Amino acid sequence: MKGKNFMLRASILFFLLGLAAIFSGITNAPGIPFETARVVFFTSTGIAILTFLIALIWRQEFKESFAARPAQFPRPTPDPRRPEDRAL
Repeated sequence: MKGKNFMLRASILFFLLGLAAIFSGITNAPGIPFETARVVFFTSTGIAILTFLIALIWRQEFKESFAARPAQFPRPTPDPRRPEDRAL
């Protein structure tokens, strides 16, 4: 579960890194040409999307594995006096 949170944070971090790179390239920051900033933006955005998708798949697999477990407490034997058990 901790790994999923880490991956979501990493995807946000990579996306922010890409935004910072493209912003510095647009504003013509010293030493960073626009082409380099564009490459960094698309690379970091791609990594952000991939890590986000992996985290979502990981979450779905966790939910499915948790739902596949049997109940901890078995259901008691049906009692005909209870209304919900009369249908059985």
